[in-house]
Amino acid sequence: MPGQWNVLERWLIDLGEERLGEMDRHGIAFAIRSTHLALQSVCDRVLAIDVARHPDRFAGFAALPMQDPEAACAELTRAVKTLGFKGAMVSGFSQVGDPDTIIYYDDPIYRPFWKTVADLGVPFYLHPRDPLANRTTFYDGHPWLRGASWAFGVETAERRFAEHLRSNFYVTTSGNFHTSTLECAIAEMGVDRVLFSVDYPFEECVDAAGWFDTSEISESDRLKIGRTNAAQLFQLLSVAT
Repeated sequence: MPGQWNVLERWLIDLGEERLGEMDRHGIAFAIRSTHLALQSVCDRVLAIDVARHPDRFAGFAALPMQDPEAACAELTRAVKTLGFKGAMVSGFSQVGDPDTIIYYDDPIYRPFWKTVADLGVPFYLHPRDPLANRTTFYDGHPWLRGASWAFGVETAERRFAEHLRSNFYVTTSGNFHTSTLECAIAEMGVDRVLFSVDYPFEECVDAAGWFDTSEISESDRLKIGRTNAAQLFQLLSVAT
């Protein structure tokens, strides 16, 4: 909507009567305000640190120059101990050096930072961020997926990778007639997500079936993998019965 950002920008900056009036009208007694999330897109480390030296005067989450873990430790400590901030809010990744170079906070260089967070005993608010365009070419033609509707969830990994696999994917025995591998697949994916398969004619049925029929797994697992899982997945009612 034309001019909409001007309104949003005014609301973001305002810490006076307009904001307080809005809170009073809706029974909000106290608000912890976050500082600007754009800090993580500042590629220059020195500039990022300079920006972080100006926290808001009100109770809130501090912005941190995550491009430099040592500086982030120092700023968080200052913000909490000296300025009374309640923690920090940070975007999901930081750009360092140039716009196309990013870093996530599970990198080993952040271990001292996480120790600082733990020692201070304050919350760390990880806010989603749109992934970089050059890393999401699979969204081409579907720009609405880059923001909150999909990419936010992907970027912040709300579920473990294994959980996505177990609820959205199946694996097959095709190309790997090895019992220990099958047992590993069952352990990781769950027996309900494993299917018997033969990459015919590149594999021969006699090899696939001969191995599967004599593999050292339970008969209930053999029935699911060899029959009922596929019958349910592909709605093969005649096979299921």
